[in-house]
Amino acid sequence: MVTQDAILATFDKLLGTLTLGVAGIAAISLAVAGILVMNVMLVAVTQRTSEIGLLKALGASGRAIRFAFLTEAALLSLAGVAGIIVSVGVTVDSYVVFFERLKDEVRAGRTMRNSAQRGFAGAWHTIVVADLVSLIGALVLWYLTVGSVRNFAFFLGLSTLVDLAVAWFFTRPAVLLLARTAWMANRKVMGIEVAKAGVK
Repeated sequence: MVTQDAILATFDKLLGTLTLGVAGIAAISLAVAGILVMNVMLVAVTQRTSEIGLLKALGASGRAIRFAFLTEAALLSLAGVAGIIVSVGVTVDSYVVFFERLKDEVRAGRTMRNSAQRGFAGAWHTIVVADLVSLIGALVLWYLTVGSVRNFAFFLGLSTLVDLAVAWFFTRPAVLLLARTAWMANRKVMGIEVAKAGVK
């Protein structure tokens, strides 16, 4: 007979493995991002050498040149940060859609395990359509604009693609694993009493 402690121990092992996997992916992503930033900075400095020489020839002081470059960098960074903030809203929207669908399934009298499967299947189409609209908006902004607005469009598009990957490869399996545990099946989840009866 499988006890609740055995299930929780198995779940802890799975969660530990998932955590290590996500940490590995994060480490690789950090290394790739570092290489990308290094290359962008190298290209930026190489291309700007002649511009700095021209500004010096026109009589600009070193302080004025630094101020111009720092102002430009700050504006470019702010646009990227704005794109990330908007994409956080897109990601939260995906979670809200999934968990609201899960709550609807539980309210209909289904078990948590069945509700998680049906809830994600019902929410996935909505998540894909919402992310596709954000991605189209990012592509249109990228195509029609220049400068810092392109940074906003880039980060919005990148974060939207990451949202799709996280929803499918992390949120879905994590909730499906949690829904199979007795710990989640016998408790109030999100303020709703889980059905004790059989699956409808």
